[in-house]
Amino acid sequence: MKISDRLRAAVLDAIKNGQTRYAIAKGAGLKYPTFTRWLDEGRDIRASTIDALGEYLGLELVEAKPAKPVKAKRKTKT
Repeated sequence: MKISDRLRAAVLDAIKNGQTRYAIAKGAGLKYPTFTRWLDEGRDIRASTIDALGEYLGLELVEAKPAKPVKAKRKTKT
């Protein structure tokens, strides 16, 4: 899942849990129109906006272990 998709999901969860869009934007120190354009229209946002939303929502970026590469099977002649 993309980071922006995870962030959007966290915002939508906060809304489901009773927070308003306005309260989230204000709490994160964002301009409401910028926040709603990102949330509704999928517009790009700056890294500083991502940081502000992540901090407000208590999110943390954690490095995942890379997936093990899949080895190709060798074909044998019969």
